[in-house]
Amino acid sequence: MMGHDTRDLRDSTLCTWFAFWAQFVVLGAAAVLGAGFAGADIEPGDQTCGLILIVSACLLMFLRLKAWFDTGTTGWSGSLLVADMANLVAVTVVFIGLALAGIVIGASVSHGGLHSAGVALVLTSALGIFLSLKNVFDIRERHI
Repeated sequence: MMGHDTRDLRDSTLCTWFAFWAQFVVLGAAAVLGAGFAGADIEPGDQTCGLILIVSACLLMFLRLKAWFDTGTTGWSGSLLVADMANLVAVTVVFIGLALAGIVIGASVSHGGLHSAGVALVLTSALGIFLSLKNVFDIRERHI
C-alpha cells in the first residue's frame, strides 16, 4: 500500500515538472514563430509584428521564471491576473484601450501582419478582461 502512495506522489511531481517546463517550450515556439514571421516580411508590418512576438515571448518567459524563483509558485493567476476590485477596474480600462488600439490597427490595413495583430490584440484583451474577472470573483467567493 505504501508503494502505491509513493508512486502517485512521483507521478504528480512529474506532471507538475512537465507542466512547468511546457510553458517555456510553448513560449519558445512563439518566439521562433515570431522570428520566422519577422524574417519573411512578406506584408507591411510583418517584421514589426514578428519582433513584438519575440520580445513578448521572451519577457513572459523571464517573468514566469522570476515568479518561480521569487515565490516558488508555478500558477499563472498569481503573476498575471489581478486579485481585487480596484485593480480590476484599472486593468479593464487598460485592456479596453488596447482593444480599441487593436481595432484601429486592424482596420487600417486590409490584410497582412498588422491586420492579424490588431485582431489578436482585441481577442487577447477580451480574454485578459474575462480571466481577470473570473479570478477576482473566485477569490471573493473563497473569502465569503
